Amino acid sequence: MLATRAFALALFAAALSVAFASPAHALLGLELGAHGGSMSFSGDLFSGSDAIEGDPLGTGAFGSVRIGVTTLPIVDAAIDLGITQRSATAVEAASETTVDYDFTDLSLEASLRVAVFDPPLSPLSVYFGVGGGLHWIPTLPATGIEVAGGQLTTETSPEPAAFLLGGARFDPPALPVALFVEGSLGGVFGAGDALRATRVSGGLMFGL
Repeated sequence: MLATRAFALALFAAALSVAFASPAHALLGLELGAHGGSMSFSGDLFSGSDAIEGDPLGTGAFGSVRIGVTTLPIVDAAIDLGITQRSATAVEAASETTVDYDFTDLSLEASLRVAVFDPPLSPLSVYFGVGGGLHWIPTLPATGIEVAGGQLTTETSPEPAAFLLGGARFDPPALPVALFVEGSLGGVFGAGDALRATRVSGGLMFGL
């Protein structure tokens, strides 16, 4: 009898959490959204070259389209297609002159988030997670380095990445939209020295 009552109470509590959750934070569903902010890189992108040295990458503008999968809603998964863009400079070792190049980082990432604060009736949740993917970033040509008009010619190659993340999300009651802020810290491996990457962004998610 006691077990039956406990089961009934648990079922009632689950029903309440579904009833008061917004469509963007339901038991199981898809979301589509976007976020933007800044991405900061540190490390030497061209460390394997004797011809190009010292490449302070700094911070670039970041934007991404996100597809999300919500569950219980304790665990969420997301796929991000992002881009970071900025003008960058490097130093040509032979002449010690500064050369410019376009730094464009295209990224495809997948991540998993676990809520650490998510009361059933609260629109606010806090989460941490892990992720990984590929970043298509500039690399030096394999057959030689070309500099024309102060502009360095680069190629693009996919490099693996991994990161830790944390964020907060707000789901307004009865609305199919959620707002979030998020930060991540990780690295892009394989291009020169491992590049440390720090990202801060905010955005919107819409329940489908």
